[in-house]
Amino acid sequence: MLHAPFDVRVDEVPEPRITRGDEAIVRITHSAIGGDDLAAYRGVGPGAQRRLGRECIGIVEATGPEVRGVAVGDLVVMPPLFSDSTCQECLAGQSSGCRSATHWGTSG
Repeated sequence: MLHAPFDVRVDEVPEPRITRGDEAIVRITHSAIGGDDLAAYRGVGPGAQRRLGRECIGIVEATGPEVRGVAVGDLVVMPPLFSDSTCQECLAGQSSGCRSATHWGTSG
C-alpha cells in the first residue's frame, strides 16, 4: 500500500467478500507496477493511500449471481482501468473513454 510518496508498506486488509450480485473475487497470482504507480510513488499527481500493482492476472475464486462471462476457476486478466460497459463510449468500443471508469484498488 502506498501511504505517501516514497512510503510503501505491506498492510493487512480484510478478506474480500461479495456484497453485490455483479461482483467477483479474484485471487491475484501476478501483478505489475505501472506508470501511474511509479508516478504516485514519486509524488507526481494524486495517489496517496492506494494499492499498488493494479495490473493483474488471477484466478476467479467466487462470483455473485449476476456475473456473466467468467466462472470460478477461470484465469482472468485485469487491466488497471475498468469500465461500466454501458455508456456511449463503451458501447462504441472505446472503453478507455468510459464516463464511469475507475482504477482497481481505489475507492468507488
